[in-house]
Amino acid sequence: MKAYCLVFLVFALLSVPATAQKIAPAAVPKPVSDLFIKAFPGVMADWELKNGQYIATFEQDKYNMQTVYSPDGKRLETRVTIAQKELPEPILEYISHYSPTIDGATKIIMANDQVSFKVLTGSQYMLFDVKGNYLSTVSK
Repeated sequence: MKAYCLVFLVFALLSVPATAQKIAPAAVPKPVSDLFIKAFPGVMADWELKNGQYIATFEQDKYNMQTVYSPDGKRLETRVTIAQKELPEPILEYISHYSPTIDGATKIIMANDQVSFKVLTGSQYMLFDVKGNYLSTVSK
């Protein structure tokens, strides 16, 4: 199971363009670090700066996660790597008709707490809403 999560996290991180640069925690603006500490007390993160947004990559409760912040400290989204069994049943049902395997899954929680799911199947990502309704497919 750990290997499954690690493989998906590697795929997710490899999809980040080269424009992202790692930064030291001390270089993260105070509004961003304060919000992160409040949301995830006691958690240590690796930080990146990409297109003016601050991305914290970390592990919490055995989940690999990324949270994206604007420079003024607003949380834009949180991505959680989840196991296939954690996907809503309608997603599993839909994918079973189009792909024999699921290579990774991410739960995406937007700033307004709207939830969606991104599922890697082969060379494409399938996007679903919180109820498991299919939204779109994007090439990897």
